[in-house]
Amino acid sequence: MPAHPSWAEGSGQAAWKFLFGIQMRVVIASILTATAAELVDTHVYHLWSHGAGEMRPQWTRVFISNAFSRPVDSGLFPLIAFTGIISADAMFQMFGTNLLVKAVTTILVFWTIYLVPEKPIYRVDEDVGSAFD
Repeated sequence: MPAHPSWAEGSGQAAWKFLFGIQMRVVIASILTATAAELVDTHVYHLWSHGAGEMRPQWTRVFISNAFSRPVDSGLFPLIAFTGIISADAMFQMFGTNLLVKAVTTILVFWTIYLVPEKPIYRVDEDVGSAFD
């Protein structure tokens, strides 16, 4: 889409292209980054809760999995979305700011995991047995 004529007269076309020209890169970066970070988070959470952290408090699962997944999320997004568009220094600042905000958010809300008690997803009724017996 072309910019409004009044924008084009005042060098607004460059701003218009910047905002809407990278839209697909931002969408792709969001999808890829979210997928990668969630896979890392889930994998680390599983390893921790079935390994060294098995007997540790539940909150440690959140901290350990976030310690690995948040840097992946914060680092991949600017690389995919903005490489070649903004400077490496700006991307590094974006990475640092995102990481700091996500760390503070984790610290503020980690306790909410205790609002939902751990329950098995399903139960096997001993009278009925399993459908695969």
